[in-house]
Amino acid sequence: MYNDTNHPKILIVEDDVHINNIIYDVLRKEKFQCTQAYSGSEGIMNVTHHEYQLIILDLMLPGFSGEDFMHRLRIELSSDTPVIVLSAKDKLDNKLNLFVTLQ
Repeated sequence: MYNDTNHPKILIVEDDVHINNIIYDVLRKEKFQCTQAYSGSEGIMNVTHHEYQLIILDLMLPGFSGEDFMHRLRIELSSDTPVIVLSAKDKLDNKLNLFVTLQ
């Protein structure tokens, strides 16, 4: 994690190590503080113990899915942290359902 507290903290929740590292490296070059998580459960553990200004979230994760992560984040933890969703899912319905079920 980057140790400059003047820069926003971003949580990257992506199980593909290569993709996670690419996102991490690019954001670090821009001086963001980044934490890497490789499963939905690891991501929730991080948001339970730390505050982030942004979460970058894959939907297809081991442990529990990105959809489950979003439910826990919004409903159980009552967090309004912005989330950017990364997904290889190609159906628009899958992506839209993520937001509809959280209202």
